[in-house]
Amino acid sequence: MIRSIVCAVLLFVATSARAERINASDLAMKSSGEKSGTSWTLSQNGFVGTYIRVGKAGDVSIAVRAPSAQQAKLSVVVADMSATTVALSAGTYFVRVQSNANAPVTIDSLEINGAKIVNQHTDANALAAA
Repeated sequence: MIRSIVCAVLLFVATSARAERINASDLAMKSSGEKSGTSWTLSQNGFVGTYIRVGKAGDVSIAVRAPSAQQAKLSVVVADMSATTVALSAGTYFVRVQSNANAPVTIDSLEINGAKIVNQHTDANALAAA
């Protein structure tokens, strides 16, 4: 019986800590650019982004997958903080990856750990994230 409980707890911890990944071409909002396979290329300064929902307060980490030469040209912004790991209260937030490189930049995907991706640009999500 104890073994079953321990296995169930370990399974819950393993599945709840799993990161969610979304291709950049599927993100809810894009300021400019074009689709390139499952990636998105910003043709000028701009952003791509999506909404996330944090179930309970804690750290949320955001990893941007992009060609290594372009990583330095990108910044992650959530809750008015520019960081890849942020402590957030429970609620809905907008995550954006922005470029001020004055040159085209390709973003492959985002990986979010500690929150659920809610990839719908709706009035309800926008108001909840405001």
